[in-house]
Amino acid sequence: VYEREFCMKQPSDVPNLVRHYHDAHLKLQQSLKDNYKKINFGLKCPGVLYRKHDLNIYRKYFPRTRLIIGLRHPVSWFESFYNYQSYRNVSLPPTNQLIGRCGP
Repeated sequence: VYEREFCMKQPSDVPNLVRHYHDAHLKLQQSLKDNYKKINFGLKCPGVLYRKHDLNIYRKYFPRTRLIIGLRHPVSWFESFYNYQSYRNVSLPPTNQLIGRCGP
């Protein structure tokens, strides 16, 4: 339904999130017309788990939010992450330089 990834990194991001999701919700509702169904929206943002203020944003502005934690195989996660960063034109070393143990 919503093609763009959206991560709230600070409280000032809340109005943008609400506006974008509200607009997407209305468009979907209009397309369904008489076939109305309850529509749930979701976000996929790992920052919620490592930025303490993110949980506070959800607690304050979206108190009925339910968190679902998904785990991926580390190799498929890395492949997806690497491709996403590459797509965003982030400078990355070749993958063959990323094989082996991490440094001390």
